[in-house]
Amino acid sequence: MIDWIQLLSRNSIPYREERHNIYVHCIWCGAADQGMHLGISTRGAGWGCWRNKRHRGKSYIRLLAALLRISDAQARALLGIRGEALLPDNDLRTRFSAVRSADRCARLRWVCARA
Repeated sequence: MIDWIQLLSRNSIPYREERHNIYVHCIWCGAADQGMHLGISTRGAGWGCWRNKRHRGKSYIRLLAALLRISDAQARALLGIRGEALLPDNDLRTRFSAVRSADRCARLRWVCARA
């Protein structure tokens, strides 16, 4: 489990603790985040912004890379994770969409062939 308090303190990132979450300024909202709207679960349940639902995820690599402005490889090293990720989130979505589109096309061809 990641010691977020030590990591944030060591990197001079302001935070506040509340129950089982740690809150920081949302890196993706930037200056629009006047509070600390990005919650990080200390129980490993992911992270998310209260202002923008698109600023959510479960990849601590992605979060750490954004917070510290480092590469994914550097974030993996800090977290003690070896090797490359199987697929980045965006690439996975793209591939899933392509598979769904191909499946729709195949079903459409089957329906047209039967008509």
